[in-house]
Amino acid sequence: MRAGRLRHKVTIQRPVQTGGTWAAAKIWETFKTAWASIEPLRARETEQAERFSSEVTGTILIRRLRGVDASMRVSWEGRIFRIVGMIDPDYRHRELQLYVVEGSDDQS
Repeated sequence: MRAGRLRHKVTIQRPVQTGGTWAAAKIWETFKTAWASIEPLRARETEQAERFSSEVTGTILIRRLRGVDASMRVSWEGRIFRIVGMIDPDYRHRELQLYVVEGSDDQS
């Protein structure tokens, strides 16, 4: 992966439950900060991604980070991207391609 492609600094956040069983609330805490490439899907990619998820709006490419999963989200310049899936291109364990939807049901 060429480092020049990773020009956006993003924050990967994970959900955390707070409070007891009666007053449980979900908040988002920082999991990691990473450099990323953020790309909206183009027409050809949209057709392919619809097989994966009908609501995918873009991809975020980062260097591989252990522990990242689809329960997390990405924050970048005040925008929220919900992770709906991810792949390890070529199974080389060097990078992660995150399929994302901009916006979130839970903006906390």
